[in-house]
Amino acid sequence: MNQSGNRRLLHRRWVYRTLREVWLVDEQVVEKRFLHHPGRRDWRPLWQRGHRALERLAGLPVPRSLGWHREMAPEGPLYILRKTYLAGRPLHTVTPDDARYMGSLLCALHGRGVVNNDPAPDNFIRTPDGTLACVDFGRSRTFHWRSLYFYFYVGKELARLHRTGLTLCPALWTAFLAGYYACSTTSRVQRLVIQGSYRFWLWSGQRHHAHPAMRQA
Repeated sequence: MNQSGNRRLLHRRWVYRTLREVWLVDEQVVEKRFLHHPGRRDWRPLWQRGHRALERLAGLPVPRSLGWHREMAPEGPLYILRKTYLAGRPLHTVTPDDARYMGSLLCALHGRGVVNNDPAPDNFIRTPDGTLACVDFGRSRTFHWRSLYFYFYVGKELARLHRTGLTLCPALWTAFLAGYYACSTTSRVQRLVIQGSYRFWLWSGQRHHAHPAMRQA
C-alpha cells in the first residue's frame, strides 16, 4: 500500500473474500480500495460504477471522480477508485427541509440517467456552506437511455428510500415527494411506471421481511 500523504482509515469490511477499505488522504481525497483475496470474490465492478456515475453527474453537488486503476498485490488484484472529499454533516436526523432537498437532488441525479441504488440518508451530507450533497455511488447504475426499464429502477430506488426511515414521519415523505416532483419532467406514462415499480418493491420488501410462517400462509 502506498503510504504517501497523511492517510486515515474511515471504513473497512469483508465481502465475499474482498477486503473493502475507504481511506481519507490529506483531508482532500477519498480512496476506495477493493482487494480480492483467493476464494470466492465479489467481482461487482463497484469502482467502475462509481466512476461512471460521478463523471455523468459533474457539476452537481457530488464528489468529483479522479479515476480508478488496477494494481497487483500479493493477495490478488487490487482496484482503487479516487474521488474528491466533500466535508459535511451526515443526515442522521432528517428535517422536512432536508427531505425536500433530498427529493430535488435525487430527481437531478435521475435527470442525468443515474440511479444511486443506495439512497440511505447517511449517504447525504450537509456541507459547511449549507449545500446538500450525495457522496456514495458504489452501487449506482448509469443508463444511456431513459427507457421504461430505467423508470422501473427509479421506482425501486424510491421504495428503498421509503424503507430507510423517512416514512416514520409522514411529513418527511410528503416533503421528499414534493421536492422530487417539483423538478421532475417525467410524462404521465413514465410516472405511472415509477409509481407501479415503487409499489411493487414496497410489497416485495414487506413480503421478504415477513415472518416465515406468514409467508407460507
